[in-house]
Amino acid sequence: MRRKYCRYCSYCQIIELCGYCCTAKGKALSEDYIKHTNTCKQYVETDMGDIITGRKYKPHTVSHSKKIDGQMDFTDYLGMPYTFDNMTGSINL
Repeated sequence: MRRKYCRYCSYCQIIELCGYCCTAKGKALSEDYIKHTNTCKQYVETDMGDIITGRKYKPHTVSHSKKIDGQMDFTDYLGMPYTFDNMTGSINL
């Protein structure tokens, strides 16, 4: 599921006096507000991108931690292969 930000919504408009406005809800929005995620049911993603920078929405990628040189792995600590039982939370050697 994609995160919803007001700055990527078609209903978010720039207003000179107050900053930003949501035309679907008819209320003024601050720059801080449009940068945070929301749960708006009227959200419609725009093809134009971010209202502030114009960049397209690009979801964050999850980075998996990599083993750093010299970092000990749990199997190295035990010195033998192991399995972890998720149901009981125990380590089977």
